[in-house]
Amino acid sequence: MRGPAGLQSTKRRRIPQRAPAWNPRLNRPVAASIIMTPLAEVCMAAICALMGVILGQDPQEVERLRKEIEDLRERVAQLQAQAAEDAAIILRLRQALKALESNPPAPAAAAAPEAADGAASNPRGPKHVIRGRVRFVNPQIGFILVNVGEKHGVQQGHRFEILREEQAPGGGPGRIARIGVAEFEKFMGDDRDMSKLKMVEGNAADVRIEDEVVAYRDVESPLPSPPKAPEPPKPGVYKITGRAGSGYVTNYGSAEGARQSQILMVYKDGKLKAKLRLDTVERTYSVGNVIDGTQVFPIEEDDQVYTTELRKTAIGKVRVADEKRGAIMVDVGQNNFGVKAGDRLEVRRHGQKIGMLRVYFADKFWSWAKPEGVLQVKDVQTDDTVEIVAEK
Repeated sequence: MRGPAGLQSTKRRRIPQRAPAWNPRLNRPVAASIIMTPLAEVCMAAICALMGVILGQDPQEVERLRKEIEDLRERVAQLQAQAAEDAAIILRLRQALKALESNPPAPAAAAAPEAADGAASNPRGPKHVIRGRVRFVNPQIGFILVNVGEKHGVQQGHRFEILREEQAPGGGPGRIARIGVAEFEKFMGDDRDMSKLKMVEGNAADVRIEDEVVAYRDVESPLPSPPKAPEPPKPGVYKITGRAGSGYVTNYGSAEGARQSQILMVYKDGKLKAKLRLDTVERTYSVGNVIDGTQVFPIEEDDQVYTTELRKTAIGKVRVADEKRGAIMVDVGQNNFGVKAGDRLEVRRHGQKIGMLRVYFADKFWSWAKPEGVLQVKDVQTDDTVEIVAEK
């Protein structure tokens, strides 16, 4: 067209625009629906790159590239299917979590822990000895883990006494301290060979790793009586009357003051053989097991049993006189003569007194001592006799 001045008009005709086609399935324009994931874009770029090098290649190379393209397409399809499946799982988990948060479960009935954990129930306690050690403690949440579980006979309702052996000041005979009582809560571990306990008496903060736990026994079903009836015990002196499984039967019962977890000393001809801890106590007898690390000689029937460690005259010899350390080693100790740190020993040679020693370290069968008064290490000879002197 030309205007009045004969010039071509710069006004352009407006071409009507068509509305873009709509994708009803995706609810978006067709052009906008062609959107690929980043992984698909990478794969398509790889496909385009492979197609770009097809031209000018030999038929075998073309065939190889075609197979690679097909493998890539299959891989993309698999990944997309897996992504859709994972998304569905995540959605279900979020829905379940939301439902739990909005509707918390009602408190379980008294029998619910038994059903959930699968443990049988026997609140009266086991009929056999169950003993173990503490392996982990968390006082803040009252978490106590012990190394006994389902295979050891632990059941719902079982209670355990937590004990610790403490050394007396000066190295004397130790005593068993009662830390508290804990009750079984649930099994732990893949093999259910450990148990979680909760404190019912005492404080979890007082419990230590390696403390001993002993289950309360079902005392309403006593063990069979020993083969022969025990004789009336002498005052303060009892004896071994037989065996019961791995334990030893004594004629020391509750009528004489016996109690569970009590420590007894077994002697023969004045020599300490072992220490027992009572696991079963009846009126006329008790059954105890040897405490680890205390057995010196095998226990036999008719061995004497004492409730306290004997204090008797210790007679031994000097084995080492170490002038550099200023100390003397003698062959009397805790297990054979009950010697402890602080005891005094008299040194004799051919029946004549040489001087006095003071024990500062006592082991099972030997001790170290230092001279007292005017006595010096050089004055003491190997094989000199030593004898314990009672404090006045």
